[in-house]
Order: sequence, then structure tokens, then C-alpha cells
Amino acid sequence: MVAQFGANWSTRSDLYWGVYGATYDNDVAINGDPKNTLYATKAETTLGVPTTGAPVASNSTQAIPASKIDTLGNTYATPNIGNVTTSTNSPLASIQKTTLPGSFATYVTGSNGSVNSAFNYFSNSMGNFAGGADNTKLDLFRITNSTNGGGVFGAPGSYEGTFSISSGGQVSFTAVPEPATIYVSLMLLGLVAWHKRRSLAGLLKVEAQN
Repeated sequence: MVAQFGANWSTRSDLYWGVYGATYDNDVAINGDPKNTLYATKAETTLGVPTTGAPVASNSTQAIPASKIDTLGNTYATPNIGNVTTSTNSPLASIQKTTLPGSFATYVTGSNGSVNSAFNYFSNSMGNFAGGADNTKLDLFRITNSTNGGGVFGAPGSYEGTFSISSGGQVSFTAVPEPATIYVSLMLLGLVAWHKRRSLAGLLKVEAQN
């Protein structure tokens, strides 16, 4: 983190982090998640108090952000090509140019430079470090579609747990003790998991908004 973003990374108000994932391109449920199930974080307004996730929508509506997350997964999965470079200290992380089509930055930054509408679907899904690394927490939500995913239309996604990051750059996840959290924990262990059949993209990225 220091090498990439400077010694003051943990107090930068222009440095954001978020976690996103989706099932896509497969009609078979993956670990209990039907097609177009979405995973996304949302920054806690009051530290230590879980917030409310994005609402459940129809299969066709959720397919739009799911497709974009899948595209991002494809971009991540081909490092050392063009403007994507594997990080020096981990093959599980990549550094992307903000101008790269399909990069993380292009999906979380609106036309006005705002970062409050990731994938044109999730609001306030990222946290920054304006208050210090220890004062930003991201709640993770699982959003199953209402068409064939069992979700209740308009209801908030289910709370799965909370991500936090220390000033030393250590990311941790406190899971809700439910079966679905087994999958989430596996996604966290690799920081980034990408299904080889492009069915799943679980992404953790940190970007500086210049």
C-alpha cells in the first residue's frame, strides 16, 4: 500500500476501496447462488453499525451489473497485457490504468467523477480513508434476484458480514454465521477470486481517484 499509494495512504480522502462479486454466464446455481446473484459492499455511516444493502430486483435488472462485474473479472484475469500489470508483491492483485476500458475505475466513477454509483447500480458502496484506515468499514450484502433467485423484490440484500482494514494494510472479514458466509470467506482468502468459466467474479480493489 505504501509503495503504490504513498506513506499517507491510510489517511487519503481520494483513495477508495470496495468489494464486488456476481454469478453470471451460467444458468446453474453456484454454491447456492442462482444466476445474477450480486455481492456488493456498502460503507458504514456509523462505525460498527451495519447499514442497508442494495435492493433486490428482477433477474433482467440484476443481469446488467452482473455483466459489468463479469467484464471486470475478465479484465483482471489477463494481467501483464496492455494496461494491466500484476502487482510486485502478489499475483492475486493487479494494477490497472484508470483509462483502461473495463477497468475498476471505469465502473465505479460516474461521468461527473463521483464514486457513489458503482456499476450504475450500487450507491455508497466504497469507503475512503479520510478518517483513517481504522475508521472505514464495509458491510457486504448478497442480493439474489426476485425472478428465480428467491429474493423479495425491493427488499434489501442480506447482510453477510463486514470488511475492515488496518493502518498496516491488513484486510479482515467478520462473517455472519450463516452457510453463505463459507463462500464469502473463500473469496476473501484470495482477495480476488475468478471462476474459470467466467461464472463468478469476486473482486477487491483499491483505487486512487486523481
